[in-house]
Amino acid sequence: MNFKLLDFALHSLVRRKGRYPFIYITFTLLIAVSLSIFTITGALKQEAQYSLNNLPDIIVQKISGGRQQYIKKQLAEDIIMLPGVISAVPRIWGFYPFEYLNTNLTIVGVDIYDPYVTETLAKITKDISPLKFNRNIFLGEKLHEIIRQIYNKDEFSFQMPDGTYKTLEIAGTFQTSSQMISTDTVITDMLSAAEILGIPAGFSTDIAVNSANSQEISTIAEKILNISPSLKVVTKDFIKASYQNMFDYKGGIFLLFFITSLFTFFMIIFDRLNGPSGGELKEIAILKALGWGTSDILKVKLYEASVIGLFSYLTAICLSLIYVYVLHAPGLKDVFMGYSYLKPSFSLPFVFDIRVVVTVFLITVPVYGSAVIIPAWRAASTSAEVIR
Repeated sequence: MNFKLLDFALHSLVRRKGRYPFIYITFTLLIAVSLSIFTITGALKQEAQYSLNNLPDIIVQKISGGRQQYIKKQLAEDIIMLPGVISAVPRIWGFYPFEYLNTNLTIVGVDIYDPYVTETLAKITKDISPLKFNRNIFLGEKLHEIIRQIYNKDEFSFQMPDGTYKTLEIAGTFQTSSQMISTDTVITDMLSAAEILGIPAGFSTDIAVNSANSQEISTIAEKILNISPSLKVVTKDFIKASYQNMFDYKGGIFLLFFITSLFTFFMIIFDRLNGPSGGELKEIAILKALGWGTSDILKVKLYEASVIGLFSYLTAICLSLIYVYVLHAPGLKDVFMGYSYLKPSFSLPFVFDIRVVVTVFLITVPVYGSAVIIPAWRAASTSAEVIR
């Protein structure tokens, strides 16, 4: 590196205060938006991964007329007999309309006497014994806060399908590793959940199946489908792929706008620099008259482009990190998650994917450098007499 040429390039940038700030600010904002989109997508994927890891290997549903129906609990006994299946548990869960907030609550019924359920609940709340009395519920912290503000009491009345009401006391709150999905969840015993959701006795929402060997999941799924043509199986891998596609789709839409904006920006830069201003032509003529070669002039322009590109990129990284992890990505996070009054103001898990950082760098800074060097090369290749 020629430090004298670098010093000349820095002074050249200072002399043209009216030209380069626009390029610097616009370039920085474009890169910052791009990095923010990728960062939010990666953070939300990791946040969702917390819940996906706890899903059963296979979920068995009953489909009739293209719609999911309640499934007989007795079917779990047939499934558990299949080779490779270590558990088949009927699940009681569903959605309850909370009209006051124009949203749905997720009602989850748990078997308090199931050792695995007891162990899991012990990780997210202190005392689960109230669920034994069939008249208590546990809420996410955000939901509990809202109910306290609305009703000013630690109980909630659910309207059952027959029009009557079932009042349950709030025994406490829980907090899972994924705040994104736990905020609208209500945990209660299986009997109370079935009454609230109108699930008949002997039926469940679906059946959760776990296998002893992950390599046998597809084989077990085929065997379950052979039990009845009305059954549908959903594997954990399928759900993970669905989440991946959802975030990739939304991120892809923003990426399309980013590429379009970036292309427009480079076209503007190329157009502005394609014909150097009178001052720049005069400067090039003077430099060539003083004995500067074309390579020296190109090095100066390269240093100028490198300084603007690198400073813009580093500034964009800082702005994107502040926007996502300090300001919690206002606006963009709601686009990916969907807006709900119950959505908590949680902090996204820190994700810094070096592959994304390098990729965005390679599709922005070198291209900007090319948009600067090519016009400069054309001007520098012209003889000093022609420039005059």
